[in-house]
Amino acid sequence: MYPYINSTDKGCSFQVAAYKSYQESASADNCLDFQSWITLNRNTIPQFQYWSMVLELELLVMQFVHSLRTADFDTYVQCIGQLTPWFFTFDHTNYSRWVSVHVRDMLMLPQTAPTVYEEFKKGNFVVQKSSNVFSAMAMDQAHEQMNDVIKGDGGVIGITNNPSALLKWTTAGPEIARILQTYE
Repeated sequence: MYPYINSTDKGCSFQVAAYKSYQESASADNCLDFQSWITLNRNTIPQFQYWSMVLELELLVMQFVHSLRTADFDTYVQCIGQLTPWFFTFDHTNYSRWVSVHVRDMLMLPQTAPTVYEEFKKGNFVVQKSSNVFSAMAMDQAHEQMNDVIKGDGGVIGITNNPSALLKWTTAGPEIARILQTYE
């Protein structure tokens, strides 16, 4: 259920601490293993169920971020698939509809677009702006950062009123941003 938590963790997890307290108070022949204890408490204690679900979602989101930061495509697809039911739970209609299509498309890549799949497996589904470990980011996040560089300190503000100037700016914008970064 929780890939990062088990009964032998020495971390400061309240859930693990509660389980250890349970182990100390239970008799040796009646003591449940960690997963059985979680299942029992989720089914009988509403507050335990709530916090257990919060923990599950948080760990899943952290695993998703990790898959992006490390450019691990297989884990990315797996996490998106595991996040899909949460979009239905939180009534995010558009995500609910389209994330399942996205997951299906990503799973079908080896058959439908093997060269794209190989590139994604190499980590080319994210942007690596530096050589630092754990610094890759989703392409939309990199795009937003580029927009911030272009729009910052006067940048593109006001240029959107002139279609000709806007066309020139959108064509040259990324190169100007690169030159600015080199200069800085």
